Amino acid sequence: MHEVREVENLLIQCIYAGLLQGKLNQQAALLEVHSCIGRDIHPSELGAMIDTLGKWHENSVSLLSCVAERLGSYKAQCDARRQEGADLDARIDAVKATLARDVGEGGGMSADFEAGMYEDEEKTRKGGRGKGKQPARSR
Repeated sequence: MHEVREVENLLIQCIYAGLLQGKLNQQAALLEVHSCIGRDIHPSELGAMIDTLGKWHENSVSLLSCVAERLGSYKAQCDARRQEGADLDARIDAVKATLARDVGEGGGMSADFEAGMYEDEEKTRKGGRGKGKQPARSR
């Protein structure tokens, strides 16, 4: 704990939980303890406590290694997505450059596109679906 206020909050929680009874003297920066609940264990219970804490430590280490693996996997996925994004940006820039070059050379749409567009218009006119014609109605 880095601040006095954090210690005071902890002591207040202990008082509310009934672990100790006392008074905080903020001017003197003291805690006057009237009574407290002991948390000692009997020496015969020490072996069981050591085993319990050992298992807790093993589980904590296992959990930390699992989190480290997941974090590594996440970082690899992020790097792959960034690379994919950079590749896509490069492809977009290449297409933009090609389009800019084609527009500069042809003065507008590419000749292939324009030819295809005019063919489609011609087919529409010949097919009878041109301007002003309505589909036949059944009686």
